[in-house]
Amino acid sequence: MGIIKEYDVIMDCLDNATTRYLVNDCCVLLDKILVSGAALRMEGQVSTYHYKGGPCYRCINPSPPDPDATLNCMEAGVLGPITGVVGSLQAAEAIKIIATGESAYSGKLMLVSPWDGIMRTVQLRPRRSECVVCGDSPTVTAPVDYVRFCGSGKDKVFKDASAEDERITCQELHSQSYR
Repeated sequence: MGIIKEYDVIMDCLDNATTRYLVNDCCVLLDKILVSGAALRMEGQVSTYHYKGGPCYRCINPSPPDPDATLNCMEAGVLGPITGVVGSLQAAEAIKIIATGESAYSGKLMLVSPWDGIMRTVQLRPRRSECVVCGDSPTVTAPVDYVRFCGSGKDKVFKDASAEDERITCQELHSQSYR
């Protein structure tokens, strides 16, 4: 929480639930705006949480996903330019919030698939009054054990993606189905 308290707007681009819940909760507890981004395979998303009465991440995802049913960037891969698109959208959103006090993505989720040439925004459900961290009577008033909460007790061991046997050629990418 020490790093977060120094800033007005927090930006993340995380690939695991454990850290997403940690950053969200710290932002809510410190009353900070969270501009969240994610990229996986050939798609990305951006949303702004805990802004002007909008939902926090836990309002949208009250319970973490099954750790065995989710993938991270190391396991599923991510096309490099996707992170650039997501990061650019996040940067523009943070600048807009700081400069104008307005948000393009509070209560919304921008979905991007540059691979398919698709960008769309979907409306998220509103802030939940029963949310355990930002609700009317929060029960999470300090950071918790997020590894235990997310059920990822044995965090996945990551291999070195720079190793030659972990890289693929353009032809291999083309032959693989990422859908």
